Amino acid sequence: MWCFDAKEQGRLRDRDILLSSAVKQIISAETPEDVPTEVVELLVKYYHANKQDDNEWVVLPVTNFDAYFGNTNFSRKWWNRVPDSIIVKQKQCYGVSRYSIQDTIRTAIEK
Repeated sequence: MWCFDAKEQGRLRDRDILLSSAVKQIISAETPEDVPTEVVELLVKYYHANKQDDNEWVVLPVTNFDAYFGNTNFSRKWWNRVPDSIIVKQKQCYGVSRYSIQDTIRTAIEK
C-alpha cells in the first residue's frame, strides 16, 4: 500500500528552493483566492526538494503540514482546493497523501 512509502523514501532533504518569477506567476494565476499562494509555493518547493529520481510522486505528511501552519486549515480547507492545474493529488490515507506537480510547473522549475 502506498501509504507506507514514506519509510522507503528515505530522509527528507533540507534544501533552499527559489522559485522563478515565471513559476510564481503561474501559481498566483491558478490559485483560488481562498488559498494562500504561499501554501501552494511551499508545496511546489517541498515536491522539488523531496522528489526521488525514480518516482514522480512525493509523499506529503498532511498532518505535519497542519502542525507547520499551526492549525488544521491545510488539511481541511487548502489541500483540497489546490488546483489540479498545479498539483496532481492522490487520496489521503492515514494522514499522508502522494502528489506530483504538473509538467508546466516542473519544466519551469528545471530551467
